[in-house]
Amino acid sequence: MEQLKNPPITEALIDIQATFLTPLTKATVEKQHLKIKDVYPQIQELNKFEFEAKIEIGTGKPPANQLTSEFNGYLFWSADKTQATQFRLNGFAVSRLRPYASGDALIAEAKRIWPTYKNNLNPEKVKRIAMRYINSIPLSVGSNLRDYFPLIASIPDGLAVPIEYYFSQMAYKQTDAHILITHASSLTGADKINHVIDIDVSQDCSLVPNGDDSKIWDIIAKLRIIKNNVFDKYTSSQTKGMFL
Repeated sequence: MEQLKNPPITEALIDIQATFLTPLTKATVEKQHLKIKDVYPQIQELNKFEFEAKIEIGTGKPPANQLTSEFNGYLFWSADKTQATQFRLNGFAVSRLRPYASGDALIAEAKRIWPTYKNNLNPEKVKRIAMRYINSIPLSVGSNLRDYFPLIASIPDGLAVPIEYYFSQMAYKQTDAHILITHASSLTGADKINHVIDIDVSQDCSLVPNGDDSKIWDIIAKLRIIKNNVFDKYTSSQTKGMFL
């Protein structure tokens, strides 16, 4: 695939999920901020949110929905908010937002920060590795989406009307890699529609962090190739031409 000079990537992420023999504590995770504070000075708490429906049998009352939250780690931001890293109770991630540099730079930053997480928090196993790329592609209302996204589901013949909103999700497996493509669009003005192409490529594994580090980066290199191929097939030359 031809290298895009101005790729439509709004966020690129490398995620490494891990398990621990002893659960991490909030204080232990927070301490790690001091080790990377020079590049990531801002700190934000991460929480998991869950809905719980409580049903009272025989009362005739509708279920009461309750939203609960639970601490899951910290998000550390660069000063300009273009880069972030997550130190979670269940793993690690590095993100790059606009302006996107390159996949090489993202992987290099993950390699630089990962030892801080691994050596200080001591994960027992790496169980899942993922790369996720979120692309934002603006088009004029009424554009023929087939010209831009060859694999998109089309409107049946006889209903040739402009699409105001589009959502699709497709999941499949390629050897041992799981691929999830989400395509969603929304109006951003009277004559503009924004298409978000979210590509998530992952692989389940069982790696020992201190002994299998090279395998982690081998998997990431493979996922990167798959992600590039998915984007290449899902978008047309006309789409890619917008960002050359």
